[in-house]
Amino acid sequence: MKDPIFIIFGAITVAFIVLLFLKVISKSKLCVLCASIGLTWISLLILFWLNLFNNPLLIALLIGNSVVGVYYLVEKKTPERLHIFRLPFFLTLLFMGYFLVSTSTIGEFIPTLGLLALLWLIFGFLYSYSHNSKLKSAVSYVINCCKNW
Repeated sequence: MKDPIFIIFGAITVAFIVLLFLKVISKSKLCVLCASIGLTWISLLILFWLNLFNNPLLIALLIGNSVVGVYYLVEKKTPERLHIFRLPFFLTLLFMGYFLVSTSTIGEFIPTLGLLALLWLIFGFLYSYSHNSKLKSAVSYVINCCKNW
């Protein structure tokens, strides 16, 4: 079959049904959809690394789903004051997902890693001084960036 999306959708569907059944009997709090997507892209990534699957675009799309899922899960589980780190956290997750399907070496990403480190430092500085009257409004703007949209 020349339609890899059909096969991948089928694999996700089978994984979903199997994991849903396992969730019911184990009474776990596992997100079945997240786990199905994760297992699929991890399997495809291994096949990609073994040169048995040659569509990194599909893997990247599935990893992107997991990046957003992890982002929202962490956002939901962390105190609002830590939401100042949204941008560096999301970009770090995105970089990690990209790096998994990239054929480049880590050395080629020195500028990107430098930018990520700089963002973490800047947002860490803002977090550290979030009670300072001069920075409080800037911190509030960053924390509230994604509210009420």
